Amino acid sequence: MPFRRRHRLYGSFALYGGRVEADNGSQEMLDYFDGYAEATETPLQLVLMGMKMMRVRETPGIRLAGMFVAMAFIFAQHPLYHGFYGDRALKHGITPVTDQSIAGGMMIGVDFVTVFAALFFFFWRSADDAEREELEQAATRLPTASDVKLGSLSNG
Repeated sequence: MPFRRRHRLYGSFALYGGRVEADNGSQEMLDYFDGYAEATETPLQLVLMGMKMMRVRETPGIRLAGMFVAMAFIFAQHPLYHGFYGDRALKHGITPVTDQSIAGGMMIGVDFVTVFAALFFFFWRSADDAEREELEQAATRLPTASDVKLGSLSNG
């Protein structure tokens, strides 16, 4: 099944591949696309593929493709973007399909590294916060009756 039909991409579209986050200019891109879509009569979709790290408002014409596009790049048996990209990969000694598979692998690799780094950070912070809380509770804990008896026995 052709790529466009499989992902319901009809008409003209712009494709963005990468993390969708505020720090890399994604918000400016979305704002610009909204202005462009309003100013022109040409129906255009913006397809975002990659890890979504910020909230993207529901807007007609903006589609989140997620990692399935990267998987399509990896497993496709023919170039999906041949009309745009052409045979430029041949200049580097690889076929367009190999180039596209490498690009898909890089997209997924960046997503996995980002997710695992975020998970590591949040688990580490959670463990650190829990340890700090236990130490604070131990420092402010009032002595119990058994603590007092043990203390009086050891002093006597």
